[in-house]
Amino acid sequence: MIRRRLLLIGAALVIGLVIMLAENVAADIVVGRTPFTNGRLGFIDAPDGVVLHFAIAALPMLALALIGSSRRWLWAVAIGMTTLFATFAVWQLRQDYLADFAGGANIGLGIIMMASPWITLIVMGVMALLVRIIGARSGPGAV
Repeated sequence: MIRRRLLLIGAALVIGLVIMLAENVAADIVVGRTPFTNGRLGFIDAPDGVVLHFAIAALPMLALALIGSSRRWLWAVAIGMTTLFATFAVWQLRQDYLADFAGGANIGLGIIMMASPWITLIVMGVMALLVRIIGARSGPGAV
């Protein structure tokens, strides 16, 4: 039980790290920078930025790991939504880059990204509840 949970936590952290790194490498590429140069990677230019980006990317999967869920569909939702939010951030960066960052810092994007793991967790919770309700109506062993 403990070993399985530790494996899930490890998987959650690795998945979050991969998503974070992929997002930031893509961010560098869409603005024409070489990734990992001058101590900068995508949106990240400070150590506290690394921690925040990692926490945002890993939180939905980490929550699943901590409760011990091995339901693949929930993990797929968590990974999919986190990846979609990261893709949106890179796309928005590209739009800002094409406008020569005319509006300055994109505060709205920052708010969306900070809320993204919580939005993902809410969606996962609602989906799990719906599956449980539908399973209860269908009879025992249906889910």
